[in-house]
Amino acid sequence: MRKYGCPYVLLVAVFWAAAAAGCTGRFLAPPEPPAVIRNDDLSVVTATGQDTLESLALTYLGDADEAWRIAQYNQVGKAQAGQRLVIPLRPVAPGGLQPDGYQTVPVLYYPRIVAEKRAARGVPASTFEAQVQFLRENGYRTVRLAQLSEFLNLHADLPPKAVVISFDSAERWVYDSAYPVLKRNGFTAVLFIPTGQIDKARRLNWKEIAAMAAEGFDIGTSGIDARSLAAGPKTTYKEYSRKVEDEISLSQKAIAQHLKMPCHFFAYPGGYASDMIIALLKKHGFRLAFTREAGSNPFFADDFRLRRTLLGGQETEVWFQQTLTTFQPMDLR
Repeated sequence: MRKYGCPYVLLVAVFWAAAAAGCTGRFLAPPEPPAVIRNDDLSVVTATGQDTLESLALTYLGDADEAWRIAQYNQVGKAQAGQRLVIPLRPVAPGGLQPDGYQTVPVLYYPRIVAEKRAARGVPASTFEAQVQFLRENGYRTVRLAQLSEFLNLHADLPPKAVVISFDSAERWVYDSAYPVLKRNGFTAVLFIPTGQIDKARRLNWKEIAAMAAEGFDIGTSGIDARSLAAGPKTTYKEYSRKVEDEISLSQKAIAQHLKMPCHFFAYPGGYASDMIIALLKKHGFRLAFTREAGSNPFFADDFRLRRTLLGGQETEVWFQQTLTTFQPMDLR
């Protein structure tokens, strides 16, 4: 008898059938698999007619927004009744590492959004809305900076088309123009505010900033007055270091006081960064800091020199789409 021939397979089948019958001579149907199989790494569930990927994510992952994990792992677009789905309970690819490359996260920086279509400075509101709609329609997802920090430190994974939208401003357009567009499309952003400008004429107030924070917007700081932190020509080192630390610590304290939440994220005013500034940011508990150097951010990017792509309103649609690099091909096997 051949080891894997039909007689052998038949014999094995008869043996297990007899065992299932308790050696009583009766053949029983194999038992139905349990509705849920679970260990520390994953759950395997049978979807019901009422289940969606979002409801399963809420039940097993604690957050409906984590539905992308189930969709990606099972390569499905929706849950179907009777379908067996694997729900990963731990990160599958920390840092976005894959055999054929690694994930990168673009951070889009909008310095100003204007109403006029042909304004010399700033992105027209209609262009901004079209870009946000493009992101939504093509499967991009905005992520919180805490998630980005976990990704950069190999503690978590992110949706495959993760992106961050950022503003460095306390001007009215943030709340009046950008915020409604993002909210309609289910997106969030990070707002880096110069705290000394809040509650002033034609500027945001703390109540409006708190409303955005309640909707999932991250609130960081760009210092007190958003002036460059580069040293002046006649400033002593002691005076300079004290000025920089005041810009960092006092703006951080203002956010904590008015919003009742910690501030761990910084945008360098004018994009200027240095080792001394980074040391002071670390001293005060900041976790991420952003430059104005263009490019996307892989897991090995420097947490305190993260790249951002500036959008000025004169770019073409093709250029905008090319900035959305979320994966770098490379043979990592």
